[in-house]
Amino acid sequence: MAEKKKLGVFASRSPFRPNPIGLSVVRNLGRQQTVSQLSLKVGGIDLVDTTPILDIKPYIGYADAIPHSHSGFATEKPGARWDIYFTDFALEALAQYQSDYPNLKAFIVSVLKQDPRPAWRQRGDDRKQYGMTLYDFNIKWQVTDGHVEVQDVRDAQTIG
Repeated sequence: MAEKKKLGVFASRSPFRPNPIGLSVVRNLGRQQTVSQLSLKVGGIDLVDTTPILDIKPYIGYADAIPHSHSGFATEKPGARWDIYFTDFALEALAQYQSDYPNLKAFIVSVLKQDPRPAWRQRGDDRKQYGMTLYDFNIKWQVTDGHVEVQDVRDAQTIG
């Protein structure tokens, strides 16, 4: 099993940050080197003059989805790795929410195909039950026998 490596919020592309900073997609216009300073030139930015740029993350085309853009980092979208199955119990629960959430099952499948487990756990079956919240639902699932099995879909408000 790979070593679990901590990654800070400022090293990730997470929008959940401890301060209210703005996020913008900008165009890389190149760099400028002087004797004592290296500067990155950016364009298409939506900020007020003299606002500092605190952090730069690479553009990921399949995640950021800006038409006619270019990504030089992580250029290929990860493939769908798993077949997703629902237990009868989970299918019965989905049926209860069908009228208000007609695409809930497809949404669950699309998220789980990306294997949202921690990276150090993404080495095949681990028989651990995972939980996640999508919309107002708590989804319980497990990787078993080379596929993902959704075991429960429950309104998060009813969980105590």
